[in-house]
Amino acid sequence: MDTYLLPAAMRELPPPWHDLTYRRSQVLEALAPVEERREQARHVLRVCLPDRRQSVYDRDEELRDFYDDRDDHTLDEADAGLTRIMPTPSQVTRERVAEAAGAWADMGIPTVPQSPTEQWVDKVAAEWAASVRQALVHDAFAFIERATTAGLLNDGEAEDAALLAAAFVRAGVAVEAAVRLLVSLGRPRGEQALAPGSSSFLADRLRLGRDRARFAQPRPGAFSTGGVSDGRACAGRRAGVR
Repeated sequence: MDTYLLPAAMRELPPPWHDLTYRRSQVLEALAPVEERREQARHVLRVCLPDRRQSVYDRDEELRDFYDDRDDHTLDEADAGLTRIMPTPSQVTRERVAEAAGAWADMGIPTVPQSPTEQWVDKVAAEWAASVRQALVHDAFAFIERATTAGLLNDGEAEDAALLAAAFVRAGVAVEAAVRLLVSLGRPRGEQALAPGSSSFLADRLRLGRDRARFAQPRPGAFSTGGVSDGRACAGRRAGVR
């Protein structure tokens, strides 16, 4: 029986949001940020918002430098392998992570155990799930930011976006993308969302939003391990290859 690493709401995301390959970002860039799609992006943010603050995993810079000096793409290939066997959120399972990690030892990646322990696989699985979440959130914020820059958000959308961005800053997920959105929103919402004393108000508003279930189910999405940016570190580099 599969052990899912993502909650049901994330596993049920529709296209293009259900695509964890590089194609998601490409599709989103080509989509016009109309109201329905902006609502879908906010829905993605809501289902991806973690219940508690996420741990910050440091990249293994020494290992990264080792491969940069060698000028090969072994780590990129390791990361890409995760996406190949888990191209959608519903396929992100511990069993598939174990399958991918088992192949890493054969690729000659230093510090990957020849016989991965249960604890080691659990760590890789947790970091891969966090990486998937972070990438989805990054793309959702980028989509909303594009609409914000174009002046398309109404007052209600702008308020929701600011509250969600502040929530992700506090959760430690896709912080750079969230802050960029707050900056694009400007005054007063962008500044007020992170103002001192806003935490309880923010929590109450997010709880209200969830209870009302105001947001429609999103449509299509995509994620890429190969081109991960904005802090969207890959599990192969952050956890497994250590």
